Amino acid sequence: SAIVNRISGPIPKEVGNISTLREL
Repeated sequence: SAIVNRISGPIPKEVGNISTLREL
């Protein structure tokens, strides 16, 4: 999750949250 959060930094928070959920 941490890696996805770092990559999704420039991306809107909503997309980052979705990416985190997918990784989980």
